[in-house]
Amino acid sequence: YVTVSAGIIYGYRGKYKDKVPLNVGGFAPVVIPSVGYRLNDRFSLEVQFLGTAAFMVGTTVRF
Repeated sequence: YVTVSAGIIYGYRGKYKDKVPLNVGGFAPVVIPSVGYRLNDRFSLEVQFLGTAAFMVGTTVRF
């Protein structure tokens, strides 16, 4: 499966203010695409891509 999350990030101020596009006063919009695989009805794995800087790996367990 594929998902897209969106929101606002804060903290890029001072000398880092130009590191994020559309940064206004330390606030900037963000879009986080992710790709996942559902292992079965209870477990799934997901990778979120954080620009060119990093990625996160997550898991979901349904109770």
